[in-house]
Formats: sequence, C-alpha cells, structure tokens
Amino acid sequence: MKMPKATFGIACFNAQDTIRDAIESGLSQKYDDFEILVVDDGSTDESVSIVQHLISLHPERIRLITKANRGAGHTYNTIIDHADGEFICFNDDDDTSHPDRLKKTINALTEEDSENLCFVDRVTDKNRESTIYGIFPRRLSANVFEKYMMDALCFHLDDELYKRNKTLFSAIRDHGAIGSAGSGIMTARTETLRKIRFNEELRRFGDTEFNLRAARLGVGALGVDEVLLVQSVTRAADKIKPISRFMALKAIEGNSDAFKQYNIHHPYLITPKYSEKNPGGRLPFCTVVLLTYNCEDSISRTVRSISRLLGEFEVIVVDDCSTDSTCDFLDTIDDSRFKITKNTKNMGAGYCRSLASDLASGEFIVFQDDDDVPHPCRISEQVGQVLAYEERYGREFISLAKFNHFTSAGYVGPRNPLGAYAPHVMADTLYRLVWHVILQHSHEKDLQRKLRIAAGWYALGTSLMAGRTETFRRHGFSSQQRRMQDLEFLLRYASTGGHLVSTTKTVIDIHSTRSPDKSKEIVEENLRRLIQVHRDDFIKIFGHVPASLSYTQSIKLQRPDTLDFEQRIKIEEKRIWEALVRAFD
Repeated sequence: MKMPKATFGIACFNAQDTIRDAIESGLSQKYDDFEILVVDDGSTDESVSIVQHLISLHPERIRLITKANRGAGHTYNTIIDHADGEFICFNDDDDTSHPDRLKKTINALTEEDSENLCFVDRVTDKNRESTIYGIFPRRLSANVFEKYMMDALCFHLDDELYKRNKTLFSAIRDHGAIGSAGSGIMTARTETLRKIRFNEELRRFGDTEFNLRAARLGVGALGVDEVLLVQSVTRAADKIKPISRFMALKAIEGNSDAFKQYNIHHPYLITPKYSEKNPGGRLPFCTVVLLTYNCEDSISRTVRSISRLLGEFEVIVVDDCSTDSTCDFLDTIDDSRFKITKNTKNMGAGYCRSLASDLASGEFIVFQDDDDVPHPCRISEQVGQVLAYEERYGREFISLAKFNHFTSAGYVGPRNPLGAYAPHVMADTLYRLVWHVILQHSHEKDLQRKLRIAAGWYALGTSLMAGRTETFRRHGFSSQQRRMQDLEFLLRYASTGGHLVSTTKTVIDIHSTRSPDKSKEIVEENLRRLIQVHRDDFIKIFGHVPASLSYTQSIKLQRPDTLDFEQRIKIEEKRIWEALVRAFD
C-alpha cells in the first residue's frame, strides 16, 4: 500500500549551528514520498546559506521559503499554507528526528477513524536516559485533550497559584494525562492544520493554545510508544518568566468561553469588560504611575490590564533596580504610552513615587502596584469622582479604589478601603483615621481608643489612590520610609485640609504578597521612624510617646530632590508642549 505524501516542516530562525543536523535527520527518514520544507523567519546569521547549500545537494527533496521575521506562529502557518504533503511532521530547527518518525506517526494517524494530532516521545541532548512523553495515555479523546491543555495554560500562567488552589481548577484537573504536547513533536493531517492554524500573536504557548482549539473542534491526541526525537534544550528571550506568563494570559483570554464552560474563573481573568464611555464627557489627560521591583511573576498581567484602561493616558514606569527578568520584559513593551525609567540602585517606593510625580505629564495621577490588576474603568471612575466632589465641595480630594482582595490563599472578597466611613472622609476624621491605621501596627491599643475611630478594616495604600498631579507633587512621599510612605503622606495631606472619597464600583484587583520589607522588624522600625517625624503632633493627640514607639535617632522629614534644576526645566517644557499638542488634536 502506497503511503500518502508527507511534508517534513522545519521552522528556522538563527540556527546556523543546528539547522544542518535538523535537515539531515529529515533526509534520513525511511519514508518514500516526502518533501522537506524549510521556512526561515528572517534569520540574520548563516542559516539560509547552509540550507541553500543542502538544497544544491538534494534539489528534489528540499524547498526553502524566506520571509521577514514574524514569529513562530506565522512560520508554522507558512509551512501549513505551502506544504504539498497530505501530512505535516513539524521539526524544530535545533532538534533531530529518528529515521522512523514519519512512518510511525503517519501509520498511527491513518489507523484511527477519528481526527487526531500525533505527538512523539523524546529525550534531550542533556539527558538521553530520561524519556519525556509526548502524550500518555497514548489515546486522548477530544474532551480529555481539551482539559489537559486548559490545565497546562493555568499552570503556566502562575504555577504557585495553581499548586495552592487545587479546588479552583478541579473541573479540569481530572484528565489523567501527562506529557508535553509541543508543536515540534507534532504530526497531523494538513487538512486538520489548515482548519485550525496557529495564533500568530503568541510568542509562547502557541502550540498549547493550538491544541486547545483543536480539541474544542473534536480533535483528539495520539502518542507513539517509542522515542523518535532528540530535543536541544535552549534558552531564548521569549522564555523569560514575565513574557511566558503574558503569553499564557493571552492564550487563556482568547479561549475564555472554554474556561467558562468548566466554571473556571481564574483570579487574573475576573476583570469585567466595560464598553461604556467615560462618564461626564471627556476627562483630562492622566498619568498611570507603575512602580516595579523584582516582579517577574506578575508584571505581564499588570501591564496587559493597564493597556486596556479607558481614557487618554500615559504610563510612567519606574523600576527600582530589579535583579530578576522584570527589566527584560519592560524592554519588550511596544506601546508608546509607556515611558520607562530605571534606577541604577534601589531607592525605595517613596523616592520612586516622587520621581514619577515629577515626570508625569497628566493632570491627574493614578497609582498602580506591579502585582495588581486595574479594571478598564479605573481611570474614568476615580478621576471622574474627584472632579465631581471637587466641584461639589470646593476642596482637594483623593479617590481611593474599592477593590477585590486576593491573598496567597485565594480570593478573599470585595473591600471598601474606608469601611464604615465610606464614601467621604473629611480632613479631621481622615487625620484620626490615619493615626488609627498606623497604631494598628503597634501594641498600643489604648492609644487607638483615644482616636474614637470605629473598629473595622481600612486600606489607605498608595496603589488605591488617584488625584491631581499637583497634590502629589506638593506633598511628596518620604524617601526615608521603606514602609508606610502612604500613611505618612496622608498625615500631611489631611493636616492641610485634604479629603478622601472611595469609589462605589470595584475598580481594581489587589493581590497581597509577601516580601522582605514587610517583615515585622522592618514594619516596627518604620512605625517608630514615622512617629519620630511627627512627634510633636503625636504628643498633642496622645500626651506622650510610649517607650515601645520611641526612636533613638533624631530625624527630620525630607522629600528628596529627585531631579536637578536643569532636568526639572526640561520636564516642564516637555509637559507644556505635550499639553499644547493634545489641545490641538
């Protein structure tokens, strides 16, 4: 029986050291009717020259297509579009296939009545003794295959969250499958591949997302009981954690209806989609301030959610000398609204917020932490609220966001930052409320009672704040406070008559995390430092400073001059110019 024609497809990019071996593994196939189709994705090394030399030796067997760099998804689709074979066997440009791979995978596919993708087992060039399954069990129904791929995407989005919250993903964790069903070990009918195609926007997990969509169309998965490929283990820029998580997030979002079908509501995806326009007409141009520090686990989802905010805005990103892959991810952001500043040494959140306030071009600032997820309406809700309250009361206002609260244990629930005092807290009450929250970090409960603040849960963090840029510039943030900069800021803000107001809508998801600067010792140190700075006011309210809250050093509050005079002039000129451009748009 004559076997159908096959295409041995190789996606190539800057593989001058390995492409020859990959092609020669294709030439070694024990299969009669096949072609080798190499698609080069804009290589800048000698890859194309090497392929052309091999074509001169085997013109009847090898074809080459060159194109501009568009990524793996586009390259796989080019192979699919130009393949002459009835079946396509994908092979990465740094992997080598066993001579029996074409024959055995196509036999497996033709023996089945149903539509399937076939994945082979492999070993790596680093460890040829340990087998990595393609798919096990060797036959997966479309339903099981679908759950397996959904499960894999949830794991890649946040493996720690996945491990801690087994019940959250229980509906898709009962698939019983193991393996690594990547595109480089896949063989399938060309007709099937042309029906599904790869998502060209995904730089990572394009194969997992492809498999998921295939399964949703009724396509199952097969494995072969034999190691048929040697995989090269390589590092690449798009494999760093923030980019990987960003791609997993995009893949899940693109298949959100599948996750809803299994009642999977991932915490990173519960943000509602808003279609309404800004309330009350066009809002002023705003600045979103994003501080980053060693946040490779969360930065991709935060950046993606910020990019979807409603309104006209810029994003001032200040990285506080990250030592992980955060900056590598920031360098990949292709959005002109994002303006990135990188500190050459770690300066602390107070310094960074004051620096960002100086750099802001917007009339309003909305602060954002690097592990939180704003809802699309956040700017319109908070800035619109400040404008409305200022017009009504003729006072200075800062808006605090109502939020969904997440911890390492999962979703806690909705939170109102002002508790029983919502939605409006005037200056005198705010001043006492701030001291109440400060003293919650101490053991001096008798002092708290003197403030006559209702018992309750309050959240006065900077990441919830939105207000006029001038307000934040005038009061500034203390660079001396590694913790509680927000509370120290609010003490000075309230003492000058400032008011707070909280939103009626939930406009952000807050993810509480642990970090070294949240330790008990550092919190207590910063508590005593804050009280020392405001010692005179503290004594006026409470009569004395208890020994437990005394600080041994003399401290004077200083707001750092983050920029020199010439820099400030340049920033102001740039700010005026950008305002004029927006005015004439």
